Amino acid sequence: MNAKEWDREYLWHFRASLIRVHDADTIVVLTDNGMDGRHKTNIRIADLWEPEIWTEDGKARANALMLALQNFLPPPQSEWNLRVITRQLKTKVEEDTSFTRYVGDVWLVPAGGEMIDLKAANPQVKAALLRGITR
Repeated sequence: MNAKEWDREYLWHFRASLIRVHDADTIVVLTDNGMDGRHKTNIRIADLWEPEIWTEDGKARANALMLALQNFLPPPQSEWNLRVITRQLKTKVEEDTSFTRYVGDVWLVPAGGEMIDLKAANPQVKAALLRGITR
């Protein structure tokens, strides 16, 4: 394996703790960067397209995401309750960004430890987001 292949395979995988929901497709997290390194950053959830926060639908969806996360994450919010892999640019080994946010795939780590894909794999999270529209 050469260095470029290694970088694509292993860089930009993080344990993270949820700090707050910014809007329905962006969360603020504290990442564990290893070697006692921590970084607060915005993660734009890849391939999830939600209404902007200043719209009524956007507010409802952000609230629904917050409630869904509270339901799935163990109380109190435990350290490293998320896993994040930031997306990489196809042309060079750098992280993809959207404005000032990193684009990434996010998994929840509930009390049992079995990871749940935030955007796609769990119909209950999806249902909670959809219910947010009607509130």
